[in-house]
Amino acid sequence: ILTSLPSTRSSLHPARGHNSIEKARNSLLGCGSSPLIGYVGRLSLEKNLPTLVHAFESVQRLFPEARLLLVGDGPAHNELERLVEAKKLTEAVHFIGNTASPQTYMEARDMMVLCSFTEGLPLVVLEAMSLGRPVGSTTGGGVSEVIAEWGTGLLVAGTNLTSCDNAASPAL
Repeated sequence: ILTSLPSTRSSLHPARGHNSIEKARNSLLGCGSSPLIGYVGRLSLEKNLPTLVHAFESVQRLFPEARLLLVGDGPAHNELERLVEAKKLTEAVHFIGNTASPQTYMEARDMMVLCSFTEGLPLVVLEAMSLGRPVGSTTGGGVSEVIAEWGTGLLVAGTNLTSCDNAASPAL
């Protein structure tokens, strides 16, 4: 979902430069000002998270300091961990698991991502937008109705990995 930058990059980094957020990024993740991409939700087949991991591998080639947060748990957890290990991304992908305070991770990230095969209008998208974070998402459902490309986020067609790899990321 994330491989190039728009010309207005500096205006799209709401998570950087705020002391409390920087402290959270350092204390929770040790990532400082590295670009931080986050997913919050159930780790399950219909969420299409392997596509996200594959796309993040391309992001790592362009932005080696970038980090991916996967907040939540579910039946696809072990499969995703194996994929991350196979892609040699273990230093860059953080499995947070279920947490009583997902808000902290939501505030710390630069961008929220969603690669679901099918989705209505997930509350997590609205929460990311309320925090001023751009949302990268596949099209479909209510998500495409609330995301204004390059304003509040970026949409990619379906779950095509090429489409995800070539889409521009306003957050990095």
